[in-house]
Amino acid sequence: MRTILIASVFAASTLVLGACSQETQDKAAQAADAAADDAKANADKVAADVAPKVDSAADVAGQAIDTAADKAGAAIGEAANRLGNAAQDAGAAAKADLARDRDRAPAAATTTTTTTTVVSP
Repeated sequence: MRTILIASVFAASTLVLGACSQETQDKAAQAADAAADDAKANADKVAADVAPKVDSAADVAGQAIDTAADKAGAAIGEAANRLGNAAQDAGAAAKADLARDRDRAPAAATTTTTTTTVVSP
């Protein structure tokens, strides 16, 4: 009798657990679907919130790059101007040195050529 009672309780609990298990599975599936929907909604919201910030950051970075490029170009132009001026100054100094050296050189020796004609009788 005891065995029959244990077997019948076991069978009843199996039926109850089986029914409960399907209900639990359904609820778990619904909960998982709801969680997935929430996650997607949150991801969409984050993307919508973040996209303008990323665009803004990209704009700021682009402006910074443009400004840096402009400054680098100006610095290169200034360096080229200074180099050109230095080259002109060096050329002018070299010309002045050459002229000064020419003025300091001793006058060239002058030679006189005398022609003698001998006439024979």
